[in-house]
Amino acid sequence: MGIGFAILANSRPYEGLVFSLPVVAALIWLIGPEGAALPFCCLSSWSWRDGPGHGLLFCAINGNPFFVPYSLYRNTFTMAPHFIWQAPRPEPVYHHRVLRDYYTGWEMNVYTDARANRPPHDLLGKAQAVLAILPRPISHDFHS
Repeated sequence: MGIGFAILANSRPYEGLVFSLPVVAALIWLIGPEGAALPFCCLSSWSWRDGPGHGLLFCAINGNPFFVPYSLYRNTFTMAPHFIWQAPRPEPVYHHRVLRDYYTGWEMNVYTDARANRPPHDLLGKAQAVLAILPRPISHDFHS
């Protein structure tokens, strides 16, 4: 369980936190007060290794053990924030046309669609792509 929470914390920190807290609370409720330390033992057995290791990595990349390198990347290159209630950042200087087109075009369009409470961006195109790769049923007349 500790490894799973470490993967969630590293790959999706916000969603991982939102997901892991109810799981820990449910485990404590199911186990009862006498075994409430078990979930924390599982979590701490991995996090005492994972936390300092990632702190060293973050410190080597950007000088701050508590600042995730992905946040540095997002703050440097992107305009659209992670959450729709946040205001977009000013446009940074792009030295490559493809990056500028992506971050100021497609990503900002997805952000403005989400803020306008429209359905997910290009929902029909995504559904067509999924249906194109799904296997088709084979229809044979087996009764002959």
